[in-house]
Amino acid sequence: MTSRASCAAPTLAIGFDDADPTTVDTDALVVLVPPGVDGDAPWTGPLAAIDAALDGALRSALKDQGFRGSVGKTAVLPTLGRLPARRIVASGLDPDSANAYDLRRA
Repeated sequence: MTSRASCAAPTLAIGFDDADPTTVDTDALVVLVPPGVDGDAPWTGPLAAIDAALDGALRSALKDQGFRGSVGKTAVLPTLGRLPARRIVASGLDPDSANAYDLRRA
């Protein structure tokens, strides 16, 4: 007789952390991306750290997808084992976002 899979709903845990994003072990690491990431200006902060750990693959993939950091837009990229996180979820952020509502909407 075969066993049946559990009908229990999957669990989801969302957390906020200021740890180095290149060390976070998670299924999906969400990073907020401001408009203008498609330009040639140097990146700073978490985006720069993640891109460096991926040898420039994050910036390259976002450019290839035409991702501009617009609010409401997302891009999901696998890390292919180069980071503890399994995938990066880049989410566009309004340039004037300054409150919890704007961040939740992103």
